[in-house]
Amino acid sequence: LSVSCFQHIFSCFNQVSTFPLLFANKYRVLAVDGSDFRTPYNSESRYVINNSNHKKQCLVHINALVDVLNHAYLDLVFQPKTALQERKAALTMLRRYAAKQPTIVLMDRG
Repeated sequence: LSVSCFQHIFSCFNQVSTFPLLFANKYRVLAVDGSDFRTPYNSESRYVINNSNHKKQCLVHINALVDVLNHAYLDLVFQPKTALQERKAALTMLRRYAAKQPTIVLMDRG
């Protein structure tokens, strides 16, 4: 399946919850955080790095926008570990987020 197909499925899945849990019956609570994970090695991948043992591996940095009270991922930005920009990823996800109610966003961007 193509990336756009996965993005469409992800978007449709997030639209199912029409009445999300809110903090104080008013605020949606979101969090932005990043994490690294390894993928199977592929020499053609843009995620190839040399680890501390000088062994090549594929390491992806994922930035996630999470609805804390509803336990749901709302958006994701994948970046190469060697070129991660967490602040830029956070701004990208927040620009794409269509707020329908007041929102509290927690993050630790650098």
